[in-house]
Amino acid sequence: MSAQQQSPDAAGEWKQAFTVGSHLAHAMAFPVAIWTTRFGTWGSRYLTTTAVLGTVWPLGLAVLYGPHPRLMDLFRFWLACIVLLLVHRAAGVVRRWRGYRCHSRFWGRSWLDRGTDESSERRARTADSVLAAAIGFLVHLAGSGPLGVLLMVGGATKLLTDGIVFMATEARLREMEDARVETDYYADRFRQRIG
Repeated sequence: MSAQQQSPDAAGEWKQAFTVGSHLAHAMAFPVAIWTTRFGTWGSRYLTTTAVLGTVWPLGLAVLYGPHPRLMDLFRFWLACIVLLLVHRAAGVVRRWRGYRCHSRFWGRSWLDRGTDESSERRARTADSVLAAAIGFLVHLAGSGPLGVLLMVGGATKLLTDGIVFMATEARLREMEDARVETDYYADRFRQRIG
């Protein structure tokens, strides 16, 4: 087999590894994302499997962290995330019943987002992540190590996953622009041929 014949398989493996890594990062960002997203603005299929993983990994962190005098802070936060997930689901049902429509995998709107353009969305999502990581750092300094680590990791992975989503959106827009240019080109060639 030549190197050219092997590259599609290698590219597929890299894409699969990237997809798995992206899902894991989404799951790790979930405990922060649930607090920074407006109630009910998620798409109906957003974070289905990831929500399950996102509610399980803090328990794994508690086990890995070991005995800690402030471990209950992490469990209280975890329980609050479960309750908030139910609030998000109920608010989503009510919003859709009132006519709210979005893509089923839409990632929701940030509480900090005040604009309608992409740059305000980027600023709000970056601020969400930085604020969560900063709060995590302060919580860690205050002596609640497990909860602080959870918030810092969640903020960092949220920043990463938001960046991935923005890059994917840009790639999709480039593909659409390329398709439009190709369509115009072939339409012009076709008109010349029949004209």
